[in-house]
Amino acid sequence: MPTSSKVAPSPLLMERLETEPGVSAYHDMADGWKLHSETWAPPSPIAVLLFSHGWHESTRSLGVRRLAHACQSRGFVLVAFDTHSHGLSLEKAGVRLPEKKRGCIESLDVCGMHLAEMASVVVKEHRLPLVVMAHSLTASALVFSTRKVVEAAKAAGGNVVGAVYLAPPPPGLAPRCFPDCCFDSCLPALCGGCVCAAPKAITPGLNPELVLGENRN
Repeated sequence: MPTSSKVAPSPLLMERLETEPGVSAYHDMADGWKLHSETWAPPSPIAVLLFSHGWHESTRSLGVRRLAHACQSRGFVLVAFDTHSHGLSLEKAGVRLPEKKRGCIESLDVCGMHLAEMASVVVKEHRLPLVVMAHSLTASALVFSTRKVVEAAKAAGGNVVGAVYLAPPPPGLAPRCFPDCCFDSCLPALCGGCVCAAPKAITPGLNPELVLGENRN
């Protein structure tokens, strides 16, 4: 007979770990996009983490604010930026995108070029060892642009000491007809497909107002 049990939530696990807003800035990219960023800096940083969020997220997403909290407690500067056509990065060549274009990226290639340019910006400003982290959609871009990011950081006088790709397939997820090596290579480019196919009734839960709160899916 099936049984069930209830476990009291741990105060540590249930603690609110998000932090206050960071310092906002805007950066002009070579292709005309104006990208918004937020920076959180501890008193005596040892390194800087450049973070690129996933599809339909922003620097105001709960996960980013919790990452900022973790970075500050570990001595890392966090620089998170809004992918083009996301968050507050809605202007290109002086023209603001209509709201219906929010979330419509131009290509992964553009995301990769922006990652490299932002790496250069961060290295020049902070002069610290650089770690690059990307999630979901932009992790796919980082997979294909890591070399560009490393070269941009070196040209700016810095050094990439690590990269984190937050879009791996869970072990054993590959279907029997699809070898693991191919699955590992191809899945990052498809990450986010489940969100694209979500029922229309779920779409309003993507927090278009970019406000932290209880309704922040």
